[in-house]
Amino acid sequence: MTTILITPEYIAWESCLTFGGQRHINAEPKVVVNDFGLWAGAGAPDICDKAMRVLCSDEDVDLTEVPGFVEAAQRAGGFELARVWRDAYGDLAVQWWSDTNLYGFVPPLPLALGSGSSFVLGAYYASGRDVPLAIQLAAEHDEGSSGPVFVKSTNAMLDAVDHLKKRKYT
Repeated sequence: MTTILITPEYIAWESCLTFGGQRHINAEPKVVVNDFGLWAGAGAPDICDKAMRVLCSDEDVDLTEVPGFVEAAQRAGGFELARVWRDAYGDLAVQWWSDTNLYGFVPPLPLALGSGSSFVLGAYYASGRDVPLAIQLAAEHDEGSSGPVFVKSTNAMLDAVDHLKKRKYT
């Protein structure tokens, strides 16, 4: 599993896999940018990594139409995916999917994903909304999470999305 926190200002995550109580750094990205938005995935390694590889392809893909994806997601359990983008008015928009919700839900921000989601939200509010501290505490206290920890500007990452769109469509 992993832990991801998305706020209007920041996206933070740690990149860890756990197998039988052992922690491993995950070689696959947990946060990717393509010209359809900023994507974050947490959960069962096989399905999460497959989703991130598909999303890295830079194609407009409906994951529910990828052969075998729905079945694999339901078998794996514990999978979450979020997409963040700017809507036509320049406001942040968010959509969230999970192994039990494969057709999307629009949650409020902040949004936490992964095994440490309750830790990171609790630490976020208890620390006065300190995103780096919150993700670090979640990585330390959730048994399915560990470092390294990454914190990026949500706006900077969405600027990269806009740049990809301009490069691809102009």
